[in-house]
Amino acid sequence: GIVSLEDLIEEVVGEIQDEFDHETLPIDELENGILRIRGDVILAELEQLYDFKWNHDLKAVTIGGLLMAALGDIPIAEDKITIGNAELTVEEIEGMAVKSVLVKFLPAE
Repeated sequence: GIVSLEDLIEEVVGEIQDEFDHETLPIDELENGILRIRGDVILAELEQLYDFKWNHDLKAVTIGGLLMAALGDIPIAEDKITIGNAELTVEEIEGMAVKSVLVKFLPAE
């Protein structure tokens, strides 16, 4: 294929956002209290913002990594699991990485 100047620069300095790139919000609040969360969102951020409770024995840093650790495998779209105080549904996979997760917090018992 053709290598552009942008491709070369991005290899050196990392991804560059331009008018052709579409960035997904890290956390998008949808209707009915459901959150769409990018797979690379750090769990500590979710704990702080939404009081997300999860089993810290599962060695994970991101929500995508948490899903992989909890499921014990690479997730597929529509995999669903309850972790702590939330129901997590894999929305989209890209390669072997979790691209987005739908999170619904459960009422306190």
